[in-house]
Amino acid sequence: MKKISVLLFSLSFLLLAFQVPVQLKKTKISDHISVNLPENFRQVGEQELSEKYVSTRPPIALYTSQDGLVDFSVNLSATQWQHFDLPLVKDFYKASLSTLYSELKMIKEEVVEVNKHQMAIFEFIGTVAGEETAVRRTNAISKYTYIAYALVNGKVVVCTLTAPAKLQQSWAPVAEEMMNTIRIKKTL
Repeated sequence: MKKISVLLFSLSFLLLAFQVPVQLKKTKISDHISVNLPENFRQVGEQELSEKYVSTRPPIALYTSQDGLVDFSVNLSATQWQHFDLPLVKDFYKASLSTLYSELKMIKEEVVEVNKHQMAIFEFIGTVAGEETAVRRTNAISKYTYIAYALVNGKVVVCTLTAPAKLQQSWAPVAEEMMNTIRIKKTL
């Protein structure tokens, strides 16, 4: 049994070590926003969007990997902010993140400049606890998330990549590379 465990561990390490790098391609999200996304990502249609994204405000755009496991979305906040409010925006969204998950393991929290825009960055593993009712039982769900919040013209642009937590190792460097290519026109 121990030999099988060592063999499986070695095999999984080799698969991660020799992974083919993801090729990114410039993608126009809207007239004002572009980002480099993996070439194999596809835009999600309205029907799939309504199934995948339960919200009163659907995102501006939602892209997904071919297997549907990894998503990238762009959204705009409805709330108006002052141009100097990024620290407040960061604190506000951090507080709201903690209410969405039963467990939140923060990996990165920082403010960086990306293509002449200050962005609040959060990278974390969020877990939603499973539930057990008289009728059914659901398992806990853990997601890896990398979010960039940019304050432009009084609006918050929210760019989010999510993947199953077990894929964090392979998607973390891709997510960071993608977020560093976000371009937002100041006329948003």
